[in-house]
Amino acid sequence: MAFQTIIIDEAHRTGNVRTKTYKALRKICNGSEYRFLLTGTPIMNRPEELYGPFSIIKPGIWNSYWSFVNQYCIKNYWNAVCGYRDLDDLKARIAPYMLRKTKAEVQIQLPEVISTDIPVVLGEKEKKLYREIRQEVLLEIEPMLLSKVENPITISNALVKMTRLNQLTSHMSLLGEGSESSKLETLKELLPMWEGRKILIFSRFSAMADLLEKELA
Repeated sequence: MAFQTIIIDEAHRTGNVRTKTYKALRKICNGSEYRFLLTGTPIMNRPEELYGPFSIIKPGIWNSYWSFVNQYCIKNYWNAVCGYRDLDDLKARIAPYMLRKTKAEVQIQLPEVISTDIPVVLGEKEKKLYREIRQEVLLEIEPMLLSKVENPITISNALVKMTRLNQLTSHMSLLGEGSESSKLETLKELLPMWEGRKILIFSRFSAMADLLEKELA
């Protein structure tokens, strides 16, 4: 069956060209006269994710995926993308096919966002554990230049420990090291300010969300 017009919502999901979703959509779009891709997600977090949606909108706009990556992406020693180039050229090529509305154009009825940073002072146990993990990270990476690290495991281990630092500042139990959380106690102090309102609380860790659900029930 051939469709004259195809409208694809949540189009950012076509950014990964290895997925069955992308491959199926390419087949469905063959022979269609008009194609529209819609997304509320900013396009795109990574330039290489532009290949998929724009190859659907305008077949033939690019050559192969790998030639696209080689043209616009910079790779490191381990063949991973570590930077980008020729972005002005990339922007010029996709501009004729984009219609972008900013938040100011579509949400004029909403008030301005107010951002407030609230410092949280860690407790003594949290500070002690934080210093210990931080020292482990420094001991691993301090003697060498990161750009000259030959073993990727060294970087991987350091990143894991840096993630542990983030977990620690959320709640000690995420590391199995106790039940203290200065951040949670600060949150409990702030919540009465918004009594009667609906509040969204975000966390980088799903386990922290589970703790919040239990503690704030």
